[in-house]
Amino acid sequence: MSDKPVEPMSAPEEGGQSMSAKTFGVKLKAKKGGSLSNDLLVGHLTNIGEIGAETDEIEVTTHDSPNGYREFEAGLKDAGEVAVAGILKDESIMVSMMELQDSAEVLEWEVEYPSGSTWAFSAFVKSMKDGPKEIEGVATFEAALRLSGKPTFTKQAG
Repeated sequence: MSDKPVEPMSAPEEGGQSMSAKTFGVKLKAKKGGSLSNDLLVGHLTNIGEIGAETDEIEVTTHDSPNGYREFEAGLKDAGEVAVAGILKDESIMVSMMELQDSAEVLEWEVEYPSGSTWAFSAFVKSMKDGPKEIEGVATFEAALRLSGKPTFTKQAG
């Protein structure tokens, strides 16, 4: 356990209700570096999936385990994938994302909330797909970013 004190959650605003963090306006970009000469803003997004981590479990049950219960210890952590979906208003994003998938290059990515808080992580484009072509639909795309290492959340000061 950490020796750091746990910070209390913020108190509700006047009137007893706290404001929820809004996600409308969240931005995703690949940061300049490697094969990217500039930041790549992935625009016209309709969804950015979950970001976080999951800890694997290691079973350590023995014949001496008490009360007939299995025992476990924490194993390695896996940050998984971030699913991304959007409307294809500019075909250059399809070209850029497909080039990144072909390169399999691990880049620095950032998800920025309207508040200024950010998730930062290293990832490669695991998949990039042109969406279904429906009679009364619009062109869409879906992608998956495979995280490598620990994602970091930074809360906007203030």
